[in-house]
Amino acid sequence: MKLEDLMKEKSRKIWIRCYLKREAKRRPRDPEKEKILIIIDYTRFKRYIQEGKLEIIGDRRYRLRI
Repeated sequence: MKLEDLMKEKSRKIWIRCYLKREAKRRPRDPEKEKILIIIDYTRFKRYIQEGKLEIIGDRRYRLRI
């Protein structure tokens, strides 16, 4: 392959990546599903603190130990 062919292929891939990428979901989530997800996240957060996996450092700072 020539350098020109490689450059064309690369520019084509960049164009595809920039212009044809998948859009974010626009439909709002079901309120009941949203509520359930918040509860699940909250219980996981509390469990990680109890197990020592998550440490609260400051008001908005946390340390996650894996």
